[in-house]
Amino acid sequence: MRERLKHIDFKTIALVAATAVFMWFLLFAPSPYVIYEPGIAAGTGSMVTMGPESNAEIPVTGSLESGAFLMTTVKLSDTNYWGAIRSNWLRDAKALSKTSILKGYTDEQYQQRMNVIMHGSQNDAIEAAYRFAHVPYRSVPAGVMVSGSSRSENGLLPGDSIVKAEAEEVAGLDDLATVWRTKQAGDQVQLTVLRNQSELNLTMKLEAYNGSLTKERLSLALGGAQLSEYRELEPIDGNLALSINAGEIGGPSAGLMFTLQALDLLTDGDLTGGQIIAGTGTIDPTGKVGEIGGIGYKIVAAHEAGAKLFLAPAGNYEEAAKKAKRIRSSMQVVRVSTLKEAVVALEAVQSAKS
Repeated sequence: MRERLKHIDFKTIALVAATAVFMWFLLFAPSPYVIYEPGIAAGTGSMVTMGPESNAEIPVTGSLESGAFLMTTVKLSDTNYWGAIRSNWLRDAKALSKTSILKGYTDEQYQQRMNVIMHGSQNDAIEAAYRFAHVPYRSVPAGVMVSGSSRSENGLLPGDSIVKAEAEEVAGLDDLATVWRTKQAGDQVQLTVLRNQSELNLTMKLEAYNGSLTKERLSLALGGAQLSEYRELEPIDGNLALSINAGEIGGPSAGLMFTLQALDLLTDGDLTGGQIIAGTGTIDPTGKVGEIGGIGYKIVAAHEAGAKLFLAPAGNYEEAAKKAKRIRSSMQVVRVSTLKEAVVALEAVQSAKS
């Protein structure tokens, strides 16, 4: 009898131990997945400001009154194995592999890259607004940033700002190209970069490129580093200077909504028509609206924030409209390809309201 009890006790202990290990694996073991789900719908009114001393505030989320533009986001967060499994039966969540999102970057490098892209998107948004409102302005080079790097051994990381090349100040890509033209493939070059508020000196070997030195060939010469030129937009009338601060939000997909908020400041009247207007889409300086990822999650975020109208890039419209119907939202989804089409859609809302 004792031997039988010992045998049973051993089996029980083994089962408990195996269960504990399994639960630890599900709940605490690092997983290679992240969860995509609806993010925030934040009012752009606190992000975009105008004036000689314009300095937009860090966005504040929360309840919104009528008459607001909302930028919409997707939430991306780490998850355990249980979270990845559980996402299969959740309507508005999806597990994706980290490698498919980060594409070889670390979490920090990915965020830095998104911040660089966001800065470029903000400049494009301001320029599109100036052009649409016929505001005269100058575009002045203000720095060169590394938005991505295909080779870590070149020493450059996403988010680095190149401030000097061979001890010469670098304000734009032309300054960098001027230094490069004094060199040949195989020569060493000295770069000074700003990384996390500290200056670092890097020594690199100039790699070969063919033909004239273009922006793309500058990248080749730096071992595949992707470069972005920061440009400051200076309106002739300083009172029309615009500034955007999106806080920790990265990426280019808020371009359209930033432009509409900027245009609202530059023109008379209220572009929102007193409605809560949400949307998404990249924008270029000419006002062309580009498609983005995660449109379904952004529709959910806008619906939950009480938006009455959602402006969707043409390439995302079908998916956006289907998602709005699936969640039984009364929010109207409108297809836009340009800033002009977005403004026309807003004017139509105002006409319908009156």
